[in-house]
Amino acid sequence: MAKISKLPVDKIVSAEYFITREIKFISEEQFSEDIWRSAYNLVKNVDLDDIAFVALSKHLRCKLWTGVGILIRGLIKNGFKNTSKSSRSLYALMLFICTSTVSIV
Repeated sequence: MAKISKLPVDKIVSAEYFITREIKFISEEQFSEDIWRSAYNLVKNVDLDDIAFVALSKHLRCKLWTGVGILIRGLIKNGFKNTSKSSRSLYALMLFICTSTVSIV
C-alpha cells in the first residue's frame, strides 16, 4: 500500500485506524448452524451469493439494507420481511462520505 500511495507507513496505519475504528468486524464462524440453515432456506430460490448477508442480518437481528429488488421480493416471498430498500438514504450517506474532507495526521 505504501508503494502505491507513496505515503509513509505511519500515515497508512493512521488512515486504516481512522477508517476502521467504528467498524465492528464479525466472523462468519460466529453464526450458529440454525442461522446458516435459516439463511439458506431464505435465499436458496433467490440468490445463494447473498446467504452471508442474510445470515449476518439474522445474527445481528437487524434489517438487511439492499437495493436489490429481486432479493427483497424473494426474501419477502420466503417469509423474511426484515429488509430495507432506501436508495435516498444510501445516496445521502454516500454523498456525505464523498464530499467530506478527511485529514490524516
